[in-house]
Amino acid sequence: MRTNHIEYSRKFVHILTANWWLILMYYFDEATQPFFVTCCFLLVNIINFKYPVFASIKRDGRAEFGEIAYSLTLMVLVVISYSVNDLLIGFVGSFVMGYGDGLAAVIGTRFPYGRYQVLGRNKTLSGSTAIFFVTVFVLMIASYFKIGDIPLIKIFIVSFLVAAIEAIAIFGLDNLGVPLSAIIGYMWIIQV
Repeated sequence: MRTNHIEYSRKFVHILTANWWLILMYYFDEATQPFFVTCCFLLVNIINFKYPVFASIKRDGRAEFGEIAYSLTLMVLVVISYSVNDLLIGFVGSFVMGYGDGLAAVIGTRFPYGRYQVLGRNKTLSGSTAIFFVTVFVLMIASYFKIGDIPLIKIFIVSFLVAAIEAIAIFGLDNLGVPLSAIIGYMWIIQV
């Protein structure tokens, strides 16, 4: 039971960190300050990877790079979003990574319906469904604010691909693959 509490705590931090993007969108007009914040976040995670201080960040017993990939992805999202002057890119990547991946783990663990294995990892249909629907929701919001139209077929295709990438990613690299595939999909959805 203790392991579940630690894992739920990790996922709570995973989900909560995504909300940082809302602060960034409201308060920062240029990339310098958010880039500095994400660099600090990366540094803390690198130190924590080597010397586990924060149990709510580091997963015990597995050599995974999820926390480092998470903070590195936030840095990439800052650079891309500010470079093309579209902060919704970072919103999509951050919220799909934070809420989608986080809720997939929580729901998949709490309600383990439809167990299956991918690359030797246990997954659940309930967890995959959670990331699918979170991605649909996030893409619908971003698409509405960017273009007004909501092209559902494109959103469903991208959401399915994001869920598939989450299912096959190993060593915590879903924290790179999930948000990057979501933002590439978002860019495809809003293309004019």
